[in-house]
Amino acid sequence: MQPGSISVIEAIANEVSGGNIDSIFHIGDISYATGFLVEWDYFLHLINPVASTVSYMTAIGNHER
Repeated sequence: MQPGSISVIEAIANEVSGGNIDSIFHIGDISYATGFLVEWDYFLHLINPVASTVSYMTAIGNHER
């Protein structure tokens, strides 16, 4: 997990709960899990509060290839 991940998702969750965001576009480098399932699980746990509330669209980056 990258150092800023938790603070970023907390800030996004605050914006979503305040009604300021209609959808999220996560453009590339979605997770740096590098083959470790536990890191994907942690990432999905982090985004669940926002991805279950507003549309969460993704696009692949060089780390998802």
